[in-house]
Amino acid sequence: MSTKKDTSSDTLHGALVKLRGELTNPEKKSINPHFKSKYCKLEDLIVHVRGPLSDNGLTFVQNIVSEEKSIMAQTTIIHRSGETMTLDGPRVLIDKFTAQGTGSATTYAKRYGICSAFGIESDEDDDANAAEDDFKGKNVKAPPAKTKAAPKEIAEPSKVTPIKAATDGAMPQTIGSEEEAANVVSFMKETVDTFSSGSETDLIDFWKQNKQVIDLLDTHFKSHYEQLKSHFSAARVKLKEANV
Repeated sequence: MSTKKDTSSDTLHGALVKLRGELTNPEKKSINPHFKSKYCKLEDLIVHVRGPLSDNGLTFVQNIVSEEKSIMAQTTIIHRSGETMTLDGPRVLIDKFTAQGTGSATTYAKRYGICSAFGIESDEDDDANAAEDDFKGKNVKAPPAKTKAAPKEIAEPSKVTPIKAATDGAMPQTIGSEEEAANVVSFMKETVDTFSSGSETDLIDFWKQNKQVIDLLDTHFKSHYEQLKSHFSAARVKLKEANV
C-alpha cells in the first residue's frame, strides 16, 4: 500500500493555508506592570512561530522602513520554492527620537507585523508600550494650562518739554520775547519772498492781513519791525520793476 505524499506545502500559498490551521496565539508569559496584563515579548513571539513556519517550508525576514516621524516593518515571507510575499505593517509614530523611543517603535512595528502576517494576536511587550500608547494617542500630553502673565510694570513716563508745533502760517497774537520776535520776522520775511512771482497787490494784502502782529513788533520790538519793514519795501520795489 503506497502512501500519498502531502504536497499542500509545495507552494507559498498552500504553505500559508496549512500554517494558518496549525499556528495558535502565543503564550503570554510576561506581565505588563503598566497595563496590568500579560503579554508576549517579541523574542518569544519569534520562537513561537519559528517551528510551524519551518515545518511548512517557510521563514521570514523583516525590514524597517522609516519616513519622517514614523516607521513601518515590512515582513517578507519566504517559501522554500523561492516564492516570496512582502506585507507592509502599520506605521508607528516615533514620539521621541531617542534610543528608547526609536527602540519602542521598532519593537512594536515588528511585533505587529508578525501578528498581521500570520493571523495571530498578542499583547504589547514592554518595549512597545510607549509606541502603542503614542500610536493610539494615549500618551499625548495635554498642553499646559494657560496662565495669565503678570502685567508688566509700566514705568511712569518722565516729564518732557513738549515740542512746539511748526508754524502753519498763523501769526501769534502776542510776542513775549526777543526770540519770539525774531522768529516771527524770519517767518514773515520768508513768506514775503514767495511773492517774487506775484503782484504788488498780493504783497500789500499780506501786510494788511498781519497788521496786528506787525503793530506789536513796531510797539515792543522796534529793531525787528525795522528789519521786516525794510525787507518788505525791497520786495515791493522788485515786484514793481518786474511788472513794468
